[in-house]
Amino acid sequence: MSRRDRDRRSKRRKKDSQLIYIILTGVFVFSIFGMVGGSVYLRQSQETLDEVTLCPARAPEQAYVVLVDVSSSINPVQQQSILNQVEKLKSRLRAGDKLMLYALEPTSDLLKPRLTVCRPKSGQEVSSLTGDQNSAGQLFKDRFETPFEDMARDLLEAKPAQSSPIIRGVQAAVVSGFGALPDTTGKHLIVVSDMLEYDGGRSHYDDSNPPDATDLDGPGYASLFADMRGVDVEVWYVQRQGDGKHQGMAHVKFWEALFAKSGGALVRVYK
Repeated sequence: MSRRDRDRRSKRRKKDSQLIYIILTGVFVFSIFGMVGGSVYLRQSQETLDEVTLCPARAPEQAYVVLVDVSSSINPVQQQSILNQVEKLKSRLRAGDKLMLYALEPTSDLLKPRLTVCRPKSGQEVSSLTGDQNSAGQLFKDRFETPFEDMARDLLEAKPAQSSPIIRGVQAAVVSGFGALPDTTGKHLIVVSDMLEYDGGRSHYDDSNPPDATDLDGPGYASLFADMRGVDVEVWYVQRQGDGKHQGMAHVKFWEALFAKSGGALVRVYK
């Protein structure tokens, strides 16, 4: 092999070595940038939550207002049936959804929720690479699951009252719970009640003047409507023994008309 050929081969090997070095350096640099970028993304994706409510700064995708009518007694079987529905409701909520629990109690502030909390991620929903699954599971149980169950149970065992201002309770819960939320948030109202209004001269126990949708155009209701546009309503309908003539389809139709007049929609009645 001539000296010229040896020089060419040496130069070629040198260029190949430089090219490999450049490629390896590029791979290393891009790997560093990828790790740093991934770390920043993970930190940014972990939202800061309110210490009391566990709610993020952004508006929730879904908001649930649960209004429990404590003005009349609820027997143990009905209580358990309602608690079964509470269990199902918990499974409907997703991480970040907001839950507000109100008591329809004539002697208390109807605008003040008894519980406000956003559902945190459960332990199974937290990646072991970015969080502590055990801590997340404990937070889910201690700050969301148990308080919701305990408060619902306490309200169902409350003593009955002398009046049932259900319409005013719905109005207050809607204004307080949904009023500040944007239109993009899905809004769900759940009313746990026998729906037998008895307040301000309105009585669903009056056989001579049963509730009728045409009553809603009268002056007795003018100040009782709230903006329920975009609100889906569920009624967990507590049936009273011996009150078959006061409850039933005609009674449900009255409430359906009231919600519709406010802009809402009655989507389910669970007896």
